[in-house]
Amino acid sequence: PAPPCAHPPRHYGTSKGAAISWGTARFAQVVQVKTDVLLGIVQEGFTGLLMDADLHLFRNPMPELARLAEQERADLVIQDDMEGGRNSGFMYLRPSDEGAAFAVHVVGMQRRSRTLRQQEAVNRALRSFRMRSFRVFPLPQNSWPCGEAFFNKFARRVFAWSSSCSDCILVHNNWILGDDAKEYRAKEFLQWTVDSPGGGSMEQGYYTSPENRFLVLGNPDPNVRLVVEEAALKAAFKIGKILNRSVIIPWLRCRTYCYDPACRPRRGDLDICPLHARYYVRQWNEFLGRNSWREAMFRYNPLTHQQVRLQHNLAHFAQWAETDERVKPGWKDPTLPTFGLKSMQPSPEQAFYVVGKSEQVPSWGNVFHDEAPKDSTSVVRTAMPGILTREEIDRTWGKFPDKILRFHSLYHVTVLDGDDLAFDKKWVKAMMHASIRQV
Repeated sequence: PAPPCAHPPRHYGTSKGAAISWGTARFAQVVQVKTDVLLGIVQEGFTGLLMDADLHLFRNPMPELARLAEQERADLVIQDDMEGGRNSGFMYLRPSDEGAAFAVHVVGMQRRSRTLRQQEAVNRALRSFRMRSFRVFPLPQNSWPCGEAFFNKFARRVFAWSSSCSDCILVHNNWILGDDAKEYRAKEFLQWTVDSPGGGSMEQGYYTSPENRFLVLGNPDPNVRLVVEEAALKAAFKIGKILNRSVIIPWLRCRTYCYDPACRPRRGDLDICPLHARYYVRQWNEFLGRNSWREAMFRYNPLTHQQVRLQHNLAHFAQWAETDERVKPGWKDPTLPTFGLKSMQPSPEQAFYVVGKSEQVPSWGNVFHDEAPKDSTSVVRTAMPGILTREEIDRTWGKFPDKILRFHSLYHVTVLDGDDLAFDKKWVKAMMHASIRQV
């Protein structure tokens, strides 16, 4: 028989649209409901699987969970969160007497303290529960990794191509704080499968809208100075604003001020990092606008409109091709490896180079896979070298028909658009350097 539907107790709720910050008392009250629901499931005689929304499944976990629970004779199968103890965001609880009693024990602890977070309650309960026959099996990190293990500890993974994980059944996008940062990291790993910009917005078309137009910025200099790199980003955003194009951001260079693990290359790694390693994603969304930019891996997401989408051979995401009719790769090269930068189709569009410090199109040997070849780059000279005015931008690209407007780079280029002071104030706030875990 089908299990009955259950509604969470009203005292756990929050007002419609209200934001809930991690670590607050209200956050604790809301997440406590997960254990209540799990208890109700096992008391009805069903095995309960509790999964947080920030989990990405590479394949169906149920057969392996059932096998492990039977093999280990476990009442509770739970994700290992490394230094965080056991992760209550992924729990498989069997309807045994011991399993139900454990859930009752956790709920009792939560009832006594409305400020106790659910994960802390579960870990305390694991230490204090005295039913001798109760068995717990923590899932191995090599195939059920938490965010710290997957992204930082066992490999430095910065984008979807950076390291495959053929053994992974799921990954928990945790060990990073803030919805904006979580969503951004999921997008860079092609794990964001919703056609909305996030942030609670239900507006569709983030990937699929045929009306969207984009500006692609190259960042090919491996030794680019921070001030030059940030100025190039600023120029791209101002051009995008004038032309109503969203900027697809490039890989960024790692910096000495950055202490995020994603910004710490290991031997043999490329010296590049994602946005969240250097800046607050929330600040970018708030001060630059969610629709003003897209993640670096945007064009490789299977949801992206076909006129913009590029293909990849990432073994990591082979299940897309098997299960989703939208994914029928038109670009395959059997000589390429199954992961890494060479697994991705390079941008095919002609590029523009605005003359700034150098008269000639510079070249760095395509070290980072994002450098437009010289023979497919058009040189644009302005009235004043390195200065682009709104009029010049409108005259040169205002009627540019393609979905993608690509720039080889925008090093040493300044854009004057008549709204410089207002934009500069927002830009300064957006470029605030981030802490290690974001907020």
